[in-house]
Amino acid sequence: MRVIVKFIIAIVDMFVLLFMTTSCTEELDFEYDSVAPMVNIEASVSASGSRVIVTTSRDVTDPSHEHYIDDANISLLCPDGKSVTLSPAGNGEYVANDVTALEGGVYSFSAQIGEQTFVAFDTMGIAPSNIKYDFVWEEIMGADYVSLRYGLTAPCDSLVYYMTQVFRNGKPYKWEVFNSYTRDKDLKVKGRCICFCTDDMAGKENSRPQDVIHDGDIIEISISGISRRQYEYMASLANSGSTCANPKWQYSGGTALGSFSAKGEVKLGPITFSIKDVHTEWDY
Repeated sequence: MRVIVKFIIAIVDMFVLLFMTTSCTEELDFEYDSVAPMVNIEASVSASGSRVIVTTSRDVTDPSHEHYIDDANISLLCPDGKSVTLSPAGNGEYVANDVTALEGGVYSFSAQIGEQTFVAFDTMGIAPSNIKYDFVWEEIMGADYVSLRYGLTAPCDSLVYYMTQVFRNGKPYKWEVFNSYTRDKDLKVKGRCICFCTDDMAGKENSRPQDVIHDGDIIEISISGISRRQYEYMASLANSGSTCANPKWQYSGGTALGSFSAKGEVKLGPITFSIKDVHTEWDY
């Protein structure tokens, strides 16, 4: 009986092996539908001025990364009634410095691109206060990470939304959105932005050296009060990698990706990063 069972198992193993070796050699036809380029508008206004980047999406077969729109007409209407025209700065960027920042005020954004005019509105958030921050060592799932820990004081009468942006050597590096729902009895709100894992510094196969902050890098931090609408957009964007869906756009007048945000901004830094100065504890 045992001989028969062993014989049957041997036959089954042979068929499994045959299936695995033959099925891997079959060629699969892959088809996809090309879509027309979509306009993408990333626009913001704060006490620092207004900055807009206008690009178009690209087809999966297009190797080019330069899809800038440099001939748009972009303007901003401030709550005090002043209209500001943004000046082109090249590579799809438009800027204006003479902008009045009014927290709680409604800003109107308009971008004329070809025959289409895209319009959006946003209410400027309240800038945070009593901000404290530091870089701290954390152990997450058995690995050592360096994270930016931060805290601030939030108003007590409403739910407030915030966005943290970290810049490395003048370029965007990391960002997070959070809200005041978890504030404590002292109205303190705490958050963190995970920066990098020490595995990234060990030259391992899966390391991402572009994600690592190195000694001597110049770090700047922006923490801004934002509207609920912008918070929901950025939270959806953060989850888009798992949902495989673009967040809902904010523009009327045509189909466009991106968002327009009026931010009550506080800038921190610049600081020169040193791994030796990273702390093991943090409290706020």
